Parts: sequence; structure tokens; C-alpha cells
Amino acid sequence: MACMVVLCVFSCSSFAQSNLRSADIRSLGMGGNGVTHSVVFNSACLSLSTKQFIDINYYNKYQLKELSSASVIYGNPDLPLPFAVHISTFGYNKYRETMFRLALSKALSSKWIIGISAQYALLQTELYEEEAKKVSTDVGILFKPDENLLIGLSITDLPSVRLDDESIHIEDFNYYSVQAGFQWRFINSMLIAVSTSYDDRSHLRYNMGLEYTAYDQFYIRTGLQTNPIVPAFGAGVMVASFRIDVAANYHSQLGVCPGVALSCSF
Repeated sequence: MACMVVLCVFSCSSFAQSNLRSADIRSLGMGGNGVTHSVVFNSACLSLSTKQFIDINYYNKYQLKELSSASVIYGNPDLPLPFAVHISTFGYNKYRETMFRLALSKALSSKWIIGISAQYALLQTELYEEEAKKVSTDVGILFKPDENLLIGLSITDLPSVRLDDESIHIEDFNYYSVQAGFQWRFINSMLIAVSTSYDDRSHLRYNMGLEYTAYDQFYIRTGLQTNPIVPAFGAGVMVASFRIDVAANYHSQLGVCPGVALSCSF
């Protein structure tokens, strides 16, 4: 068990990625792009929805259940101030990260949308006697110059305030990032997404992805992220009000990371 805790800590600190933000399967299949279409990465994306929705995501890093993450999001864009509740968890019973998040979004005009969120994160591990806790905020902006182009900017987990004595030092728990990108539907059936991110450890990462609508209810996705180089692929299918997404990315040394998601709109 102690070896698995060490593995969790190694996974957290070795790569510039928040484990509590990784379980977004559509974005995973597009190379990690999410700043222009996912509430997980940009609260402003909530106002792009036209119906209430529930998203359930599961992501299995390197096919180890101890490194799996899951998230549930409920969003309601029908109110004067759209909101979403997001719960995310990573790890297993000896090492567990959990996040509770409330996101709000507002369309300022036909072209500008702003979003904010507040989250409480908790880390529980047998390595330390006390739990690590923090509160943080996100700020996101979307700009839509025309119906086919969307530009996004998001700052996640900044500012962040620790609620413990900060004696527990795990880099990923203090993680923050700045992301910027765009998506362009250059033909009706093809969506291109490109983004870049910068995190608290001075890591710069680029993400590129495609989503092709093969049929009215079937989507094929592929993408690539850098630092490290990780290709990705995925697919999605709509059945009535439900959408099922599957995706995986591939690390040349650590292997395949698969994920699955179920979404419902109503």
C-alpha cells in the first residue's frame, strides 16, 4: 500500500496536470483542449449550453485503478445567472484528492461571456497525519467574433489559499494554470481546437485537436499535446438525449490512459 501512495505522489508531481481536472473525456479525445468547450477548464463555457445537463466522466491513468479520477457535473444554463456544480475525485483509499466546485457564468453581450468559480480541495493521505485543504478561484472569458470562431482564456486555481499549516508539500496540490485557445468550425462537420497552457512550474504546453461529425449523431476525435508528446483519439455517439464518449491518450513510456463519459441533457 505504501508503494501505491508513493506512485500517486510521483504521478502528481511528475507531470504538469491537475488530477482533479483530467476527467473530461471529450477534451481528452481532442488532445486535452477544453478552454473553449468544457466547464471543467473554463466556467464561461456554461453559457454555451442551451439545456440543463449532467456529465459523468471516468479516466483511468496508465490503466491503474489507484490513479483513476472521476467527476460529476450538473449545469443549469436556463437561469438568469447560469450555474454548475462540479465534484471531482482522484486516487484510492490511501491517497485521495477531492474537489467541490461551484461555477457561475454570464453572457455580457452576443460576443462576450465571463465565468467564475470557487472550489474547495481536500487531500487525504496516510503519508501525513493531517489533511491538506485549500480554497481557490477560476476566472474564464469567451469571445465569439462570429458563429464559427470561439476564443477562450481561463485562469484556474488562482488565487489559492491553503487552510492548513502548509507543512504538507505536494506540488500538484498547489497547482494553477493559465490557458488560452480557440476553436474554429471551418466546415459544418469539422471542428479544430488549438490551445496553450502555462502552469506554476513554468511548463508550457500546446494542445491541438480535431472533432469530425461523421454522421448527425456520431463524432470522431483526435489530438496531440506536447511536453510530453501524447497523442489522443476518441469517439462519441448521441442516443436521444444521451451522449456516450470514449477516449484514450498514449504515453510512450507509461502506456495507454482510457476514459469514458456519459452525458444527459434535459
